[in-house]
This record gives sequence, structure tokens and C-alpha cells, in this order.
Amino acid sequence: MIPPLRGALALLGALLLGPGRLAAQLWHRGDSLPLLQRAATHRLSRDADTLLAAWQARAHGVVRMTSVVEHGGTSVERVIRADELEVEVYGEAPNRHKQIIVAWRDSSFLPNRVRYHRDHLGIVANDFGGVLRLGEGEEVRDVLHPLSPAGLLRYQFAERDTLRIAGPGGTVRVVAVDVRPLDPTAPGTVGTLYLDIDRAALVRFRFTFTPASYRDPSVEDITVTLENSLQEGTRWLPWQQSIVIRRGEPILDLPLRTILRADWTLTDYELGVAHVMNRFLGFQVDGLRRPGGDTTWRQSLAERLAPLPDADAAIAEAQRAAMQALGGRLLDGLPHTRLAAGGVSDLLRVTRVSGVTPMLGVR
Repeated sequence: MIPPLRGALALLGALLLGPGRLAAQLWHRGDSLPLLQRAATHRLSRDADTLLAAWQARAHGVVRMTSVVEHGGTSVERVIRADELEVEVYGEAPNRHKQIIVAWRDSSFLPNRVRYHRDHLGIVANDFGGVLRLGEGEEVRDVLHPLSPAGLLRYQFAERDTLRIAGPGGTVRVVAVDVRPLDPTAPGTVGTLYLDIDRAALVRFRFTFTPASYRDPSVEDITVTLENSLQEGTRWLPWQQSIVIRRGEPILDLPLRTILRADWTLTDYELGVAHVMNRFLGFQVDGLRRPGGDTTWRQSLAERLAPLPDADAAIAEAQRAAMQALGGRLLDGLPHTRLAAGGVSDLLRVTRVSGVTPMLGVR
């Protein structure tokens, strides 16, 4: 038993140090938590049933590039370009996947020369597998998945609440588990895993990355949300996904950023299909190389964009939670020392007396 005085002092210290310090006592390595061990084993063995291991589905996605300008304490977001895609998705045990873009349309709302990485035009299959890779490896590469065997040893986990999540396969009980790397200065993910209590399956994973994970110096941060659904009561497969990539200028600290956001929904699942012999040859994301294809779009692209959340505001909660998990550590991937300016007009000042004068500061 803790003596009353010592217990009171410990509680007072925890309150003064803040919730981040108090929560730090609850973090554990993954190999010490039975639920995490079951979840890692489930990811390795879920394709053992060969009868249902082969599947196909249809994915619908909207990819948009926006600009965000901060002015007077508010942010103004404008769509630069938007693309809508229909993709056929195929999977087979143990980790074979193929995506074929069958219909694609785009619209530019502002002049641009945007070119997407190919993997941004398709879904994330198999929850990334053992390592995470984005932007064809140019944005994020070789970051361990927390539920991989090696990840259980390289991350810390903190079990939180039990709650219910509704999806196409019904409502399931899940446990929310926060995750962060043992070494916050190393590449890794920071976020929350939602695990099915009964099956130890990954139902939802919302996360961002540590700054060391980013290979592109223009990446400010990346936020990913993956949601799976139980198909035919037997297999957890992708259902909804969103990836948000915020970019800034690595040299100049301007109140301007660009955001790429991809939102996907998968439907029309068929399990136990027989794939043709050469189904998985070639690129993982194949099919159309430019907008085209034969389909009838139900809405205009502008109408499709209207109900979607602002890309910048939608990721604020995930970033705040990740910073708290790391004790307030910044997760900004941009260089911490940059030339600062409140706007383009602040870079140079022109007067009749002094002529052209640089007005740069350093942040």
C-alpha cells in the first residue's frame, strides 16, 4: 500500500506534469500484451484459408490537390485539381494484390502541372504488409508496421477504451490501442489501432509519422486512416481509406501549403474467386495511364467534392493526438530552420528612397 502522504504527492506531481507524463506509465512493448500478440499473429495467418483467400472488389476514389493560405488567423482552402477513379481490385494469398484503373476523369480548377505518384491512384492493400511505403518510396519507405513481428519490439502500445464500431459487416467491439515508436527520433508511426476483441483483427488504423520517416524534404506531414470491414463473416478486408499529404516549402516559411488527399471506398466484394493465370503480372497499380475509360458518372466532379471535408481541417485531431502521445514533440517534417516571411510581398520591399530591400527573417 502507498502511504497516504506519498500517494498524495505522487498524484499532485502527475497533475503538475500534465496528462502526457501520467499516460507514459501505461505504455508497454507489444510482446508483453496478449491482444497485440494475437493481432500480429492474425495478420500473418489470415490468408491460410485458401478457399477464401482469393477475392476481388471495386474501389471508388476521389483524389484532390488543394492549396491552403493562412491569413489573419484563418485558413482558406482552394481546390487546384480533382480526379475521380474506378478501380478493380484483386487479392490472393499470401500477399498478392493487383489494381486496374478502369475509369478516370479529372478537372482543373486552377492552372497547374500536378503529377501524382502512381500509388496515390489506388488503394492501400493488405494494411501495407510488414513495412509502410508511400509515394512509390519517395515520401515514406521501409517504416515498420506496428503489428509486424519486428514492430512489436520497436513500438510502445497503450490500451485505452473498449467501444463499438459499425461497418458494412455489422457492429463489432474493439479496443483502442495507442502506438508510438520506442525511439521518437527514428522512423515510425504514431496513432491509434482499433482491434476486434474477439478475432484480434485490425479494424481501423489512424496514424501519422515521425519526422524521420519522411524522405521528401517538402513533406510537412502525412495522415492515414485505414478502415476494414468483415466480409461474409470470415475475412477483414479494406473498406474505407483516406491519405492526406501536406507539403510546404523547405527553404521559405510561408503561410501557404499544398495538400493531396485521396478518399476511397471499396464495395462489391467476391470471395473465393478463381483468378486468371497472369492476373498479378506487371505493375501493382495498372490500367489507364491518363483520364479516360467507359463509365457513366452519376454526378459532376464539383458535386462530388462538395460533401467531402476540408483536407486541412480533417487531420487536425490526428496530429494533436500524435503530438500528445510523444509528449508534445513536433511532428513537422519540414526543416526546423527556414527563412520566414508573412507573404510573398514580405520578401522584398521597393521604395523610391531605398530601392529594393530584402525583408527576410529566420525561423
